[in-house]
Amino acid sequence: MKKIRLYLVIMLLTSITFSCSDDDDAGENTSVIGSGTGSAVVDGDNFTLSGGAVVDYGSYNDETFNFDIELLSSDFVLTDDSISGRGENVYFELLTDNATGLKNGIYTFNENGGDFTFISSDVYLDYDFNSDDGTVIDITSGTLEITRAGDNYDLQWNVEGSNGEVITGSYSGTLRLFDETDL
Repeated sequence: MKKIRLYLVIMLLTSITFSCSDDDDAGENTSVIGSGTGSAVVDGDNFTLSGGAVVDYGSYNDETFNFDIELLSSDFVLTDDSISGRGENVYFELLTDNATGLKNGIYTFNENGGDFTFISSDVYLDYDFNSDDGTVIDITSGTLEITRAGDNYDLQWNVEGSNGEVITGSYSGTLRLFDETDL
């Protein structure tokens, strides 16, 4: 399952999150993922987050809809056909009963799903998506609070990893929405 998710992250971030315009210097690509400021702490070690996306995967079951949040550090180098570099990534797979987007409120880890839950989440440290090298921490409990107005999000999380890691963090800024309901 992790390999599939990593493949989807790479495809998402490399095939639809960048655009080229006539104003670009020397043909360079311009990032169109959301940008903001954030940080996370894993067992006392800090890292920064600088942007991200919300991916709408549509119906999860008869009662809920699946939206994933991807937050990235600035260490990744993204072009229109690749992702490189080593960095940090925070990922939440969220469920809500609202088909049009994530609702404001507190989401709780629950593998059984339901409204206001996240069912799968990970933190990637010093990670290289191309070589699948780095540390992956599976989140096994905790909460994520979401306050959103349009594409602007304020996120705060307090979660625990599978080996007892204490993970806290926050992000404030835009998150670009991608519609992947046709997958």
